[in-house]
Amino acid sequence: MKLTNSPRLNKTLYDMDIHSYYDVLFHIPRKYEFHNLTDESTPLKDKDKVIVIAKLIAEPVALPSYKAKKTFFRVHTKKNEYNVLAYNQSYLEHTLKLDTSYILEGEYNQKSDNIILSRISEGESYLNHIEPLYSLPSSLKQFEYVRLVKKAFNELEGKIYTQVPPTLLSKYHLITKEIALSNVHFPQSVDDIRSGLLYLKYEEALSFSTKNKLIREENNQLSKIFSNYIEEKDIEKFIRTLPFKLTLDQQSAISEIIDDMNSSSLMYRLLQGDVGSGKTIVAFIALYANYLRGEQGVLLAPTETLARQHYENMLSIFSETKVNIKLLTGSLETEERRNILDDLRDGTIDILVGTHSLFSKSTVYSHLGLVIVDEQHRFGVNQRSALVDKGKEVDLLMMSATPIPRTLAQTILSDLSVSTLTTFPKRKRAVKTKLMKDEKKIFTKVQELLDNHQKVYVVAPVIDSDIEVDNNKALYERYTKAFPNLVSQLNGRMTSQEQEAALEAFKSGSTPILVATQVVELGIDVGDASCIIIYGSRRLGLSSLHQLRGRVGRNGQEAYCYLYIGKDYTDEEVTRLKYLTLIEDGFTLAELDLASRGPGELSGLRQSGLPDFKYLNVINDVKIFQSANKDADLILQNRDKDKGYSYYIERLEREIDYEGDIPKS
Repeated sequence: MKLTNSPRLNKTLYDMDIHSYYDVLFHIPRKYEFHNLTDESTPLKDKDKVIVIAKLIAEPVALPSYKAKKTFFRVHTKKNEYNVLAYNQSYLEHTLKLDTSYILEGEYNQKSDNIILSRISEGESYLNHIEPLYSLPSSLKQFEYVRLVKKAFNELEGKIYTQVPPTLLSKYHLITKEIALSNVHFPQSVDDIRSGLLYLKYEEALSFSTKNKLIREENNQLSKIFSNYIEEKDIEKFIRTLPFKLTLDQQSAISEIIDDMNSSSLMYRLLQGDVGSGKTIVAFIALYANYLRGEQGVLLAPTETLARQHYENMLSIFSETKVNIKLLTGSLETEERRNILDDLRDGTIDILVGTHSLFSKSTVYSHLGLVIVDEQHRFGVNQRSALVDKGKEVDLLMMSATPIPRTLAQTILSDLSVSTLTTFPKRKRAVKTKLMKDEKKIFTKVQELLDNHQKVYVVAPVIDSDIEVDNNKALYERYTKAFPNLVSQLNGRMTSQEQEAALEAFKSGSTPILVATQVVELGIDVGDASCIIIYGSRRLGLSSLHQLRGRVGRNGQEAYCYLYIGKDYTDEEVTRLKYLTLIEDGFTLAELDLASRGPGELSGLRQSGLPDFKYLNVINDVKIFQSANKDADLILQNRDKDKGYSYYIERLEREIDYEGDIPKS
């Protein structure tokens, strides 16, 4: 469906995952700008926003400048006089008139005692206006999106369905969904924004809570018909063969997982922990336990690089056992792939490690009993469900290095069991984190590290871009020029063989600098890497930056994380990044990340272990979740008595079946 006549805008909207007029309306403003007159009774402070009604005292004059064109003029209000400086607005010299009232908006610069003009208009209709500001890519202007929102409302008038059951709509005095969307896009007051957001947040929380409970009902009706009991002493015997000692957290998590696997109900558990807390070995032990009960297990990784790393580590851990382990990825030769699929089908393979190939149609399991999904938020729900559906009675364990605070997990993911690792097998890494503005100083530090035979990651969140200069391609060229023959490159556009070769060159030290994308965030383990330099850090959440930081100092050595900040970084962006220099705890950073999220942000919660809510802020809206949880119970208990509840459940069940909003275990 083409939303506009502009191919450029249609491409931008497609990249934003906006494909319909409904999608346009569901992308709500991230914040609002309030255009109220400045209180002139108090002195202005530096960077204060200023809005005044004023008249010209003298005609504007052009000031000499080597760069931007400057226009200077003086105005007076009923109380004060102000100097005004406008950049690149030379037309003002010919259009502004003496003794005419204007609305001026700008920012006060204390050093020059000027108001730096951002907007000027005649008439007062602009005053007391609430302007919605959307989270948009640079190729899409605010006014273009507002125009599209108006068009969407015209196209969908009377067609926007209010999903909340009438009984609950009345209980909380909620407005309809169409009015709610209108209020958040074109508010006339703060109350409009509040009432609109309240409906949208409650609808989202109620849908999520009710779906969770419906699926739990379905899961409770499923049970394992027969499964060999896993003896604790056999697990303990295997643990004693490990070359390291488990933490108490790891032991507790293993106990919880084994109890689930021995239960008659199917396991549906999240294993979470900070970077380096030892989730992988817990997963390996769970796979060994699954082997002991005579069933096949799979470990699903988001990248071939991480899958291969898991496979190689698993071969080492299980070297003294009879466990048959294979690696299945998209890059395998046809004959090797066919042999693996044949062995999998006849039950010869005990553990299969791989990527998306694990749930392709051609992949058939003899007796699948356990699915482990590493970095679970990197996979779509349908993908996880497709893998679980490969067996009749499959336990599901999801792993995430983006920790969710326990109280939050209990509230939001109330129907999901959670195991949490908070302690570290080795001493907790203390990575010195610093914001850097001077790339020359970064190069100097890199040279010092190279002189001491250290390894360095250089990370950018994008591969190639005309707009963002700090991309993978540009960085590789800059670092190769500064450090010839010492740099390798790693990104998602490279073949798996090229990626493997780059990572091996980095591990061996033949190229001690690795310029990479975020792919290194996903569990890449090079123990003697001592420094990571992150460009474009404002694009990433605190949790993702923390995970990247966790790639260095893994052997306990002194390590460094440098966040390069450009001149165009705003004060708000710099303040947010400073949290990394002060806080080392991943749970605290995750909570800050979640709390700072605004509605309608493009990033949402895609880098967390939580669902990607459109409107809800999982920290600030906990009370809404609690109410929705109780109301979901009410709906299920009274589904036969209230037609509104009955219809609501039917609709949600269709969504679960056809869209897979929530993974079935």
